[in-house]
Amino acid sequence: TGVLVPVPHSTLYPKVIDYFNIVQVGYKLEEENNWALNVQELRRALHQARAHCNPRVLCIINPSNPTGQVQSRKCIEDVIQFAAEERLFLLADEVYQDCVFGEGCKFHSFKKVLFEMGPEYSERVELVSLHSISEGYHGEKGFRGGYMEILNMDKTVKDCLYDLVFTNSSPPVLSQVLLGAIMDPPQPTETSYQIYMQEKTGMLKTLAENAKLTEAALNSVPGIRCNPVQAGMYCFPRIDIPPKAMEQAKVCGLEPDLFYCLRLLEETGVALFPGSVFGQRDGSYHGEVKPFKEVISCHMGDTHSLGQKPVTFLRQVIALCTYPELLKDDMFPEDAKSRARRILQECMGGSIGSYNEPAGNMYFRQSVAKYIEERDCGIPADPENILLFPGATGAVLHIFRLLISGEGPTRTGVMVPIPMYPLYNDIIILMNAVEVPYMLEEENNWALNVQELQRALRQARAHCNPRVLCIINPGNPTGAVQSQKCIEEVIRFAAEEKLFLLADEVYQDCVFGEGCKFHSFKKVLFEMGPEYSERVELVSLHSISKGYLGECGLRGGYMELVNIDPHSKQKLYTILRYFSTPLISQISLNILVDPPQLGDPSYETFIEEKQTILETLAENARLMEEVFTMIPGISCNPIQGAIYSFPRIELPDKAIEQAKSLGEDPETFYCMKLLEATGVILVPGHCFNQREEMHHFRMTVLPSPGKLKTLLNNIRKFHQEFLLEFS
Repeated sequence: TGVLVPVPHSTLYPKVIDYFNIVQVGYKLEEENNWALNVQELRRALHQARAHCNPRVLCIINPSNPTGQVQSRKCIEDVIQFAAEERLFLLADEVYQDCVFGEGCKFHSFKKVLFEMGPEYSERVELVSLHSISEGYHGEKGFRGGYMEILNMDKTVKDCLYDLVFTNSSPPVLSQVLLGAIMDPPQPTETSYQIYMQEKTGMLKTLAENAKLTEAALNSVPGIRCNPVQAGMYCFPRIDIPPKAMEQAKVCGLEPDLFYCLRLLEETGVALFPGSVFGQRDGSYHGEVKPFKEVISCHMGDTHSLGQKPVTFLRQVIALCTYPELLKDDMFPEDAKSRARRILQECMGGSIGSYNEPAGNMYFRQSVAKYIEERDCGIPADPENILLFPGATGAVLHIFRLLISGEGPTRTGVMVPIPMYPLYNDIIILMNAVEVPYMLEEENNWALNVQELQRALRQARAHCNPRVLCIINPGNPTGAVQSQKCIEEVIRFAAEEKLFLLADEVYQDCVFGEGCKFHSFKKVLFEMGPEYSERVELVSLHSISKGYLGECGLRGGYMELVNIDPHSKQKLYTILRYFSTPLISQISLNILVDPPQLGDPSYETFIEEKQTILETLAENARLMEEVFTMIPGISCNPIQGAIYSFPRIELPDKAIEQAKSLGEDPETFYCMKLLEATGVILVPGHCFNQREEMHHFRMTVLPSPGKLKTLLNNIRKFHQEFLLEFS
């Protein structure tokens, strides 16, 4: 696939194109015509590209980055006609649409123009339009939010896009809240309107004045020429560099404009981007009344949606960092204020709306390292080996992107436990890798057996190149906790077979089974000595979504790298430049790893909230196990950790036959009948790639104890009636 991108262009596009191993097709904007877009240039670029790739996508940045130019309506019409003729997918990057201030200039959205051109275009041209809270007068870069609008996209592709969004983690809820506030600001009759308009008008006026000032000043300097800055937040002046300077740059192995910008930085402290960086010359039910009052989502691990209250100290710190004026308010405890001040001190400009380091703010990474050292009884953790991600999901995606390669029998194989969390299956398919399943032993409380790993590996080597071994501990969906002996055996196996270990440990704070204890792979690895600790490649994951915090909507987590080669680490850093973690998520992670300590004003409240949450999980797990074990046709292993049970159900042959006649999986048939009868949503076991002849469902232990007792009683009653109906 070829992707047509403007030159000059935002640095995002070549990085993403390279990341997905596709072909960049550059089309030149006309500098002499104020960076205009000429359709004849699009035709030239397309014609040449078809000799070596299949151009499929046309990217337009309007208003433009870095040129600050706004496309006219006629230009947009020409581009749409061209895209229709050549059957190109249009990607309209319109993130600077709120920053148009050039004389006579106006922003025209591609969607509006497309529809005004009539059904010939509006019903067949594929278009995705983008907007963001990072740019424009709002400038909330640290919250990482935006939207895309999809037009005329094939349903299969749209479904794939939904799967991708699920796989690569959903946007933080706070980012969505900000997006809502920006898209639906205060109206004239509302109290905040005057302040809002004053702030907005002031920001846009400042941008316009600065643009005029910059343009005038640069054009007064001999050897510098600057086109009018019509919109956006950047100017892109041209500089004439003397031959002697160009020769000196070559001697230093630098691009001339980089040489110039570095000299400028040294002399003035002003950091600019050299032009070469920009590619220059380069689901509901209706009708009938249901026999239940509410639908209860017991299929997800979303603690807050099921009634758990947020941890007070976390939300206080977030509130203080989001709105620092609250630091003057006496209602907040001093340790929350102190933490917020320290966090703001570590943010550029003292604001969590600013950009941050790609791998995560070093202050937060240091706090994670300290947490890991304390958890692992003093084994060192280097902040440079800790990368922060917007949820463990994104971390898995990008680790797999690094490790997966090859075609046919050389394709990378990824060993995953069965039953398996669906995330892994989705990413393996997305990355065109090979799933190598190994079976957990249900009859032995879902234990991991190294002999089973050896069997799976041996069989897989006949058709792929197994490279990665994934372990989920505590288990999802099984709720099993692996012993130290088991982890040692897994590490030896990985060392012998030269496998990369991915330890998904996001439920490490939720261990409550009798005699069970969480052992991190990192700690066990180092306790086994240098023979293993210096050569086994390991990535460990943790998240704010699980455990007692349960902040699923804030999307934050970390990975720790052990024995990863510098080249791979650098690639991860590069990826994170474009998938960095919102600062609000990093703050939440900081509270997870560095909570209030004994003696702090917030300690008593914090420890009471934490213990209550964990004790409730343990009580719910015991109750669920007890009730399921008493129901004929349902069996449930002890729930040792995490937040799910995975009971086995015996389905009558008649029910299985009816499910097949409806084209449904038997477990789905059972779960849908349960939903219709009780309003309880469960996950059918086949979603976890369980053996076809076995039937399970996953249910979370998160509902409040009172509600859970009612739910379990409803499930017991339903199951008995189900067996009677299909006996």
